Amino acid sequence: MRSASGSPASPTAQRQRIAPYAWLIILQSFLTNGVLFGIWFSFAVFFVAMVEEFHWSRAGVAAAFSMGSIMQAVVAPVAGMFLDRWGPRLLVASGLGIMALGLVACSAVQELWHLTVLFGVVVGIGIGLAGQVSQAALLSVWFVKRRGTIIGFAFAGMGLGVQVVSPLAQYLILSLGWRQTFVLLGGGVALYMLTVALLLRNTPQQVGLLPYGAVERSRR
Repeated sequence: MRSASGSPASPTAQRQRIAPYAWLIILQSFLTNGVLFGIWFSFAVFFVAMVEEFHWSRAGVAAAFSMGSIMQAVVAPVAGMFLDRWGPRLLVASGLGIMALGLVACSAVQELWHLTVLFGVVVGIGIGLAGQVSQAALLSVWFVKRRGTIIGFAFAGMGLGVQVVSPLAQYLILSLGWRQTFVLLGGGVALYMLTVALLLRNTPQQVGLLPYGAVERSRR
């Protein structure tokens, strides 16, 4: 890496150049985990509204959530294989897109099996593709120094997402109804997907950088 004058840049200059985009990657991972799991665990709010409207059994409605958990587990190793071929950017954007479609489609639910397929299977697949496997792989490429701390911080977004999205979903359901709330959440995920697709990069080398901490590691 060279300075504007053509001479080799100092390690300090390299660190300064590495940091800004690396923090963007952390923020993306933090927000993605918050969006994915905040919406996922807001199912409890939709649960009450849908049971009241359709008079379905609580066990039947809860099965949709269980199906989604199973799908996330099934998709995880598949996501790992896709990561090796296509990289995190395409996988995360695709997962968010699938999730958005599933959420919007949930607004048209009329039968219990619709909910199981749309929320359990479709949304579950989206979370499995964009979630923990993709985020951990992405952060491992971008960070050499303090990698465990970085991943732990990014995954803390899951807890914050639950605290933010569930009350928001409750407010929207009381104000607009659960169908419109599904549409709004799906639309929000779609907009966020566009941001991720535009800004996310699979590796620091794609933007002419080194992994954060690589300079320190190479000098030891």
